[in-house]
Amino acid sequence: MNVPSKVGFWKKMIIFFLLGFVALSSFVNDVIIQYTSVSVMEVCFLPVLYIYRNQIMQNWRELVKNDGFYLIIAGAALLALGMLGIVVEGGNVRGVLGSIRGYLYIAVLSLYFRRFRLPSLYVLLALAMGALFGDLLLMLKGTFGGALFKSGHDFIYKTNLMALYIAVTCAVLKRNIVLLLLVAVLTVGITIIGAFRINIAVMLVALLGALCVVLKGKSISSIISLLLGLTVAGISGVFTFSQLLKSGILPKWGIFRIVDRTNAFFEGDLDASQDDIRFNSWKLLYTNESDYLLPQGMIVKNEGGGYNDLPLHELFIVFSMPVAIGILFFVLYKSLAFCRNWLTGQVYGSDLAVLGFSVLVILFMFLNGRFLYIPAESILFGLFFGRMIASRRTKT
Repeated sequence: MNVPSKVGFWKKMIIFFLLGFVALSSFVNDVIIQYTSVSVMEVCFLPVLYIYRNQIMQNWRELVKNDGFYLIIAGAALLALGMLGIVVEGGNVRGVLGSIRGYLYIAVLSLYFRRFRLPSLYVLLALAMGALFGDLLLMLKGTFGGALFKSGHDFIYKTNLMALYIAVTCAVLKRNIVLLLLVAVLTVGITIIGAFRINIAVMLVALLGALCVVLKGKSISSIISLLLGLTVAGISGVFTFSQLLKSGILPKWGIFRIVDRTNAFFEGDLDASQDDIRFNSWKLLYTNESDYLLPQGMIVKNEGGGYNDLPLHELFIVFSMPVAIGILFFVLYKSLAFCRNWLTGQVYGSDLAVLGFSVLVILFMFLNGRFLYIPAESILFGLFFGRMIASRRTKT
């Protein structure tokens, strides 16, 4: 790589890191909401959309030409479900419009990336690292500003889970010790300070998926090199974890959420882990099936609650039970098909980062629904979902 190309590479990395920071993290979005009372994170994408406007418009014209019918169907369906939701919710237009955003981004971006490949692993990593860095800044603001740890209230700062998955996956796929080290420290710090247990599951899925990709058909020397990097990253992560515990800045409830509840879950004590609430919500799917025979349209989501813990429940309400079950089986089929294509050597380049996602998407359907109503996560989810269901692949 010559000097001009190095300059161009780092310029591109900085652009996408900043894009992740301002558009896909909680930090900037929190500031925007404080001053405007609404989330308008879409505006943050305009500079990058302008820079790459020629390629985007060319791809968009091809998309409309080939998949225009699907775009119309998706738009009409979301419009109908939105109007139905407004009626059911008693005219709560703002709440329903907020709910429809996630579905819209997933639908449009899935159709787009079903036809066009993902950016490079380095671009994806820069985007994800920017988002995670912004999330960490918001956590630290709460930590040292007193909003979180001095208040004593049971409040958590949540992480962009798709960015977390992408960062871990891309760092492992690039097999760079420095990147692995940075990602390990950042992700462990975010998980402990944020006290959000789903982070652990996402990191494990990302790590295992990336390892499957890297170790497939590799020589002993490559495997040893990767294991060395993971060992260094693991030690760094454990060190970060232990220092946070020893520092005393973590509240007791934070340690309870991330340590005690996790241990209780693996010991099978659902009452102590407080996961009995989630399992009880699953019972609603087969005890109140008559309530889900017809679609009820978009719903206004509460902060967390049952819809977040079990997004499949939300799909039953929005689309009806028969359609939601069809969606679930479609996702399962495409997930297995992607894994089969990978095993047979039909997955190349950046698409290799989707392998772990093909498992993660099933996990999300049953455990965490943020991808349906947090725009920053919906956007990244749409990118990877589109590649998972893609009917054609390219080595370039």
